[in-house]
Amino acid sequence: MKHLLVFDMDETFLLPDKTISADNRKALEKLQKHDILYTIASGRSPFMIGRYIDELSVSIPVISCNGGLISGTDLTTIIWENPIHNDLLKHVFAHLANFTSSMDVLAYSTTKVYYSKYSTRIEAFRQYNASSPDHRKAPLFPLTPEVMLGEEDAFIKILLYSPTPEQEEYLRSLEGLEVVSSGANFLDIMQKGSTKGNAVLALANHLDIPIGNVAVFGDNENDISMFRSGALSVAMGNSQDFVKAEAQYVTATNIQSGVAQAIEKYVLPTFGYID
Repeated sequence: MKHLLVFDMDETFLLPDKTISADNRKALEKLQKHDILYTIASGRSPFMIGRYIDELSVSIPVISCNGGLISGTDLTTIIWENPIHNDLLKHVFAHLANFTSSMDVLAYSTTKVYYSKYSTRIEAFRQYNASSPDHRKAPLFPLTPEVMLGEEDAFIKILLYSPTPEQEEYLRSLEGLEVVSSGANFLDIMQKGSTKGNAVLALANHLDIPIGNVAVFGDNENDISMFRSGALSVAMGNSQDFVKAEAQYVTATNIQSGVAQAIEKYVLPTFGYID
């Protein structure tokens, strides 16, 4: 019977400097030895995980945009997508446009990454591009008023960086949206139904793997839906308490290679793999 492991990236599988620890690499080698499948489930744009797909030798579809998109490892083959409905999109952009002098927004489609004029978060994409091969660079475009009308592209996720409490409260109150935090100062806005948990269920079904044969790892609010999906769930030691409370197991921090420790201590024994 096949098994599947699904990893969040930032503050879970990756170290703070966005590299991969030696212990986590060894853990992936052990999964490969046992023919256990593994993949990524990230809040990132798909174009910010391409380099890691190659580095980690991921061979099956990946989850990005907090579950709003499942794509092949080429990032152009779309398995499933859930774009924000146009009326909701225009409403969100109209609200954010009230803060044009300070609006720090990224908008992700299946083909591009758009950034607002005053975005500081876009620097992370530029740094990623600087260290990535050409075929894995993120395509970056200005978020113009014309683009914000929603007529040029379909958006899977909008990332608002450093929202005010008032902005967060308002956006979380809108019906038809999934609004969660994916990290400190990040507010992720997606269409209702776009959750990592739903994407894990869809991917498991696509691969014909029972959800009981899936293990998931995460550290933040946007990972809780995975913990509730029926999979074996592991929260990182660096998670907040309300996140840890949702998981079956809590492992060490990402700095301590908690993923590798949990694979050895919880996942392999539970799934019946004994060296």
